[in-house]
This record gives sequence, structure tokens and C-alpha cells, in this order.
Amino acid sequence: MIIRIASVSRDWGYDRIAGALANLEHEIPDQTVGNVLRRHGRQNIAIQAMTDLAQHVSLGVRVICALRTRFSAARCSFRASSA
Repeated sequence: MIIRIASVSRDWGYDRIAGALANLEHEIPDQTVGNVLRRHGRQNIAIQAMTDLAQHVSLGVRVICALRTRFSAARCSFRASSA
């Protein structure tokens, strides 16, 4: 069931998959979800989702900084993390 959920919902991380299973009355820790996905060679699904989210947030922060700098005298310091 973990593999099926991860395959269908590619943007979900371990916590969200564990939460979906909990809603189905299957209490499984997120670490177990990660272990199962790794064992089946699927850990990249959740890792890619986290990377995509980090890139999306990084872009949003840069846009906000650009707008803030353009429309006010305030400076915006943002340093992108290397992922």
C-alpha cells in the first residue's frame, strides 16, 4: 500500500504518506514509510518531492525579496541553501 500511494502521489513525503495510512487506520511511522520505499528502490519519489518544494520556496522568497527591494528602501538578504 505504501508503494502504491507513493507512486500515485509523487509529491507526497514520508509524513504525508504515513498520515494517509493513519486515516485508513494503519498507524505506521514515517521512518517506516521511508524504509519501505528505500527497500523497494522508491526513496527518490519523496526526496524529489522535497527537493521540488525547496526549489519552489526558494524561488518564491527570491521574488518577494526582489519586489520588496524594488518598492521599498528595505534590503532583503536571502542566501539559497545548497541542496
